Amino acid sequence: MKFRNLILLVLMFSAQVSYGEDVDSELSQNSALVTFDEIIDSIEDAVPERTTTGTIESIDLAARTAAIGGYLYHFGPATDSPPLKVKLLGRNFGSLEMLSAGMAVEIDYFQSPAGDRIGNVLTQIESAEAH
Repeated sequence: MKFRNLILLVLMFSAQVSYGEDVDSELSQNSALVTFDEIIDSIEDAVPERTTTGTIESIDLAARTAAIGGYLYHFGPATDSPPLKVKLLGRNFGSLEMLSAGMAVEIDYFQSPAGDRIGNVLTQIESAEAH
């Protein structure tokens, strides 16, 4: 019986350590399970728009999400009004499908109270401008 309690204690401690790491990691599996609609529904008050730069690490076109600079960004459906605005380097147009991993971008976004990020404008920039 004591051995079983010890195992349960170790499992509980491991779960807390893992949970703490999950909360700190914006690319956790929990973030990926949240949908765009759930994020939008969770926002009750106006939130300020923010801007940052980073490198695209991955894009999931089906889920309309991208990992940029260590954070997971959600993009609304292409039919949303207004839809995500994408600008390629030297152009005033683009689309999510035209972006790829390794590109440096500036992203305008807003953050939900839970910390999820919704991208509004994605602009490709020179790599030297990203940090």
